[in-house]
Amino acid sequence: MGVRSAGVATIISQGISAVLCFNYIRRKTPFLIPTKKHFTWNKKLYSDLFSQGLAMGLMFSVVSIGTVILQTSINALGPVIISAQTSARRIMMFSLLPVGSMSATITTFTSQNFGARQYSRIVEGLRKGALVTIIWSVFICIMLFFASPYLNELITGSNDEELIYQASLYLKISSVFYPFLAILLVLRNALQGLGQKMMPLVSSIIEMLGKILFVIFIIPSAGYLE
Repeated sequence: MGVRSAGVATIISQGISAVLCFNYIRRKTPFLIPTKKHFTWNKKLYSDLFSQGLAMGLMFSVVSIGTVILQTSINALGPVIISAQTSARRIMMFSLLPVGSMSATITTFTSQNFGARQYSRIVEGLRKGALVTIIWSVFICIMLFFASPYLNELITGSNDEELIYQASLYLKISSVFYPFLAILLVLRNALQGLGQKMMPLVSSIIEMLGKILFVIFIIPSAGYLE
């Protein structure tokens, strides 16, 4: 079935996961299940939720737009570089999953303690969250420095030396900056948890502009690092 089978498998697995999660909530934490009283109109609450959701949606959209713009420039560098980028970015996304999870956790942790006026717990949570993500990022950086050729060969299923080299080079260089990315994500999500809408969005716009500047000025003249 090819691509269709992958799509069907994804839908089935997500459906099973949703059923299992709901069953767990129903048995273990039934207070999380909404009832009729939870659907009463609250203008202030819904307005706040809408504005927060809109700001977060715009933030993720801006980051994704910047990535798409960057990819258009990468596509001009040839099929080997495209394949190397695809493989390396998959490994990068998988490697940074714990950082993304911790950042999302920080959003909830910050908002709950902000509402409870437990400001000292927010500071402590930020400190520990940043520490955990930095330690993980450093570990991944060291691991990728040695394991990236083998991981890329596993992902691509190719023995092309140029492809493996370029993908590994991408990971070795980008992983050095993972600790800084971890700090950025933790702080940006903390700001969201505090109800700050503009600063995370401005941060994402700066990120997008950086990618655009690289597409216009750096990549055409420098090409891909050898």
